[in-house]
Amino acid sequence: QVTIGGIWSTSNDPALVIERTPGDDRKLYWRATAYDTFRLRSWEASSLTNAQREAGVSILDGTLDAIPPTSARTSQAFRITPQSPLFKVVFSPIDPLFVDRPVTLNLSGRDGYLQSLNVQPGVPYTVTAAIQTIADIDGGLTNNRLRAAGQNYPATIRSRYLTIPPGTMGPAADLLYAGLAARAKAADKDNPFDFATSIVTEFHSRRYEYRTNVLGVCDDDSSIVECFAADRMGYCEHYASTMVMLLRKHGIPARLVEGFLPGSLNLTTGRETISTGAAHAWVEVYFPAYGWHMFDPTGGGVAQPPDLVEGTEVPLVTPGPSPSFSFSSGDPRDGPDAPSRGTTPTTPGARGPGDSSGPAIAIAIILLAVVILGGFLAWRRGPRGPTTPEGVYASVTGIARRFGFGPRPTQTTFEYASALGDILPGVRPELQTVAAAKVEVAYGKRQLGDERIRALRDSYRRLRVGLLRLALRRRDRRRMR
Repeated sequence: QVTIGGIWSTSNDPALVIERTPGDDRKLYWRATAYDTFRLRSWEASSLTNAQREAGVSILDGTLDAIPPTSARTSQAFRITPQSPLFKVVFSPIDPLFVDRPVTLNLSGRDGYLQSLNVQPGVPYTVTAAIQTIADIDGGLTNNRLRAAGQNYPATIRSRYLTIPPGTMGPAADLLYAGLAARAKAADKDNPFDFATSIVTEFHSRRYEYRTNVLGVCDDDSSIVECFAADRMGYCEHYASTMVMLLRKHGIPARLVEGFLPGSLNLTTGRETISTGAAHAWVEVYFPAYGWHMFDPTGGGVAQPPDLVEGTEVPLVTPGPSPSFSFSSGDPRDGPDAPSRGTTPTTPGARGPGDSSGPAIAIAIILLAVVILGGFLAWRRGPRGPTTPEGVYASVTGIARRFGFGPRPTQTTFEYASALGDILPGVRPELQTVAAAKVEVAYGKRQLGDERIRALRDSYRRLRVGLLRLALRRRDRRRMR
């Protein structure tokens, strides 16, 4: 738990010495703890559980924070030497993969989301992290790719990272949110990435004052968020807490993270030194297919986030895309208003000698009706009996196989889920949930907790409907082969 007080202590005492690859000039934030639950004047990790990880064992496997297979990452090792015997947490940029010492993995919820890693205090360790790739490639981070990520959030993400406790938002916070939401809608920038960016821009403006001492400012406010919205002054925890709650009110999953800002880096030696004065809090926002991405709303010139490239425009991922029908011959002029290119004149309502569009349209309408009816019945019926990862995965592959989209014998579970998700992006998060559960139980011999079983059951119910769209995707079968 972290309590937000009236003073943010700073000093130049040494905190960490980090050995990095020489020449690597990336600005890396060093994450220590993540929090999911706001308590008006504090943050905590709810339903905290822990698991032991031996040296070199994968940290996130079997957790809900497993890195999406569609996210482009590069693995990099960092040798970290704590400068204080009090430090007992592992510091890592974004997602840790391995640590060369035994650690205790702390999770929010059973088999849940990463809160922190405990390690023997004051002892050097090497952490290998999965660094997000900032590039205009599949799975890479660009402004446009995050704009197009959509909002197909897994059920467990929605249930844990959209909660706003009563009393969080008062008149000032509500007014702040209303202004941000109105401007986003007017500018047609209402997607999660642009909305988060608009909050950062707002908080970096001169309307807000970064102050490490706000003793007495929030004494009359039960909520730090309402206080910051009204008085517009505070330090990193005030900025970050308010941003998280504004995002959640807009339906965007977010959490608060604490650790260290980028330190002083010697490019020649790769040695980075960090003082305790660099202690900081920031925000992580969840993007489907990419995982958690950081934003730093703290003003006063404190924030040092890495810049993303704009990138090429990509189509927006929308939940549950509606099927489309096209009977085009391939000519760009084809379409409902295309001119006739035949040599035989036609009259409105008359059919030409070789016209077969009538039966084709009729077949398409019948097929669509069958899919809609099947989806309704599948949703009403829902999963029956006990829900098991092996049973759900077998049912999913069985349904897909009926439409010609079954897995190849050489495909792994994750490879198949990723390939099928490319064809049905509307249910990609559900496919990833099923695949992860199947692998953990079948190969990792793990037992899923109640929260994971509920998420699996919810995902299966949506998949029973979503997979029926495969009947309309026959042309995509070659992508699965």
